[in-house]
Amino acid sequence: MLNNARACQTCGATIPAFTTAYTLRLQLFAEGGEIHITPDDLAEDHERRLLELYREAECADPQEMMDEVFESYTLTICERCRHEFHDHFMQFLKSLKDTI
Repeated sequence: MLNNARACQTCGATIPAFTTAYTLRLQLFAEGGEIHITPDDLAEDHERRLLELYREAECADPQEMMDEVFESYTLTICERCRHEFHDHFMQFLKSLKDTI
């Protein structure tokens, strides 16, 4: 590509240096919140449960474990893809409003 042109990371179209490119960022992260402890929780064998969790973690893929807590993506996109993402996201949000 010439003159610092870039490629749209979703459709592959060339984004000329003199036009606007868009940055799309998506972050997914685990929500922290209140912990509700029940009498059953207090009665659980905590040492056994911690040992189970430790064994599960030993066998797990570290990246998969990290992805369950936090993922981040950044894409450079062209104007056409920006409009498509915007339209799809607005439709998605509208569908949520209808169900809440």
